Amino acid sequence: MLASALLLVCSLAYGGLSEKVDRALQWSGDQLNRWGDADREKARSQARSAPYGAEPQVLIRRSGVDEFGDPRFANGFTVAGQTLKSGDTLQRALDVLGPNSRKGYNGTQIWDALGITVQSEWPHIHDFNPADKREDQPITWVYLHLNASGSAVLDAGDTPAKPFSGYLELDQVGIDSKTTLKDIRTLADREGLRGAHAYLYCSQGRTDCYIGEVPGKPGIEVKVYVNDMSDAQSTLHGLMINF
Repeated sequence: MLASALLLVCSLAYGGLSEKVDRALQWSGDQLNRWGDADREKARSQARSAPYGAEPQVLIRRSGVDEFGDPRFANGFTVAGQTLKSGDTLQRALDVLGPNSRKGYNGTQIWDALGITVQSEWPHIHDFNPADKREDQPITWVYLHLNASGSAVLDAGDTPAKPFSGYLELDQVGIDSKTTLKDIRTLADREGLRGAHAYLYCSQGRTDCYIGEVPGKPGIEVKVYVNDMSDAQSTLHGLMINF
């Protein structure tokens, strides 16, 4: 009887404490969302979006929000109004980006005038067969070269001769070589996201931040490569779309 009574008292006490903790966490979350929104409005007035209008237009817009509350890009992206998505082949990229390209190393195709490099699975992942056509192999990534001084991601032979000079947009943010990580986080479409969501995930010791693809689900992952990871005001030197 005594043990049962003590258990009941502890349960009631824990229940009351748990409710207080839940309320405190909810209050903290609400405050954090409000503060984030207030800070964001101030930041939006100071943030920069690349000017609209240059061609070709590369638009990366999310299809929704996943179960973790993160943006998803299940429908791929568009180049000059034409879609490139998971499962598309190098031939599809040639059809969309045009024939004026050159072959690089290990399945890459480079469009020097556009500032774009595309990697296909040829000859990766499967056993190499010289009879295979590289144009029939699926795309693994697309890289938009933003910095005229060179690429810290691509080999010299895979780096386009010119930086991307079209209009690049990620979730309503115009991006170019002057764009900063802070600009993207401040101006990106936040519909359906938590108030304090960082939008891009960055890891210490790496030079890229990412958002998008969920393992095992269709869609793309977007990576931005920054010049100085220690500085939120650092500019970007490239953007990669992984399939």
